[in-house]
Amino acid sequence: MNKSTTALRIHHQEYTIHRSRPRSNSFGSHNGGIMKFLFTALTALIVLPWAPLEGQIIDSYGLKASLVSSRFSITDRVENIDYIEGASFHPSIGIFARSRLTESFNVETEISYLQKGASKVLQYAVTTPDNPDGNGKTETMTSTIDLNYLQFGVNVQPKIQLGKMITFVSVGPSINYLLSVDNFLAQEDVKSVTFGYNIGLGAAFDEIIHAPIFFEVKYCGDFSPFYSGSGKYWNDVFLINIGVNI
Repeated sequence: MNKSTTALRIHHQEYTIHRSRPRSNSFGSHNGGIMKFLFTALTALIVLPWAPLEGQIIDSYGLKASLVSSRFSITDRVENIDYIEGASFHPSIGIFARSRLTESFNVETEISYLQKGASKVLQYAVTTPDNPDGNGKTETMTSTIDLNYLQFGVNVQPKIQLGKMITFVSVGPSINYLLSVDNFLAQEDVKSVTFGYNIGLGAAFDEIIHAPIFFEVKYCGDFSPFYSGSGKYWNDVFLINIGVNI
């Protein structure tokens, strides 16, 4: 190595490089049935609002755009492993349809493309042949794990009229189908289907801004870990949604 060569070395920690590779499609007939169910539900959400249904089963439908904050909650940790578990941020998009049961109670069905995961900022010491222990300078790199899901949820939505604003709560279960995994060492052991729940709070401002727009903050959790190996991994996800009724 000549004197102009600069090397980077991690201070105090040893990390494992996670290599990305295509996820094997060996999910079997059970998961094929799940996918068929999810895509049937997606088709229904798109088609039903346009169908001439007497009594109007679907009261409203539309789109949601989201900012997602995701991290991992890890239990049963193994010593001497420096876990990647910090927050990562992604956009998301979804469609929804609502059925009004009463004046103050809706049922919402939604399907979203949701990117979950975690990140960690790694700090490196800059070393040279003359300064093998570091020259006082550092470099940083962010390592990110991405899990891409198709999420199907059904939420009950009690709502209250507060002046010209409508506030509502969303609570319900979800089915999460894993589409792909990036940068996770044991990707073949990640569950392809997980079950979870949604809890959210929102407000619609139709009468205030004279547009069919609403805002929503939502938490999405798992009923069980999506991976069990060097610890049990759970997705921990918050969403800020902006929705529009079409």
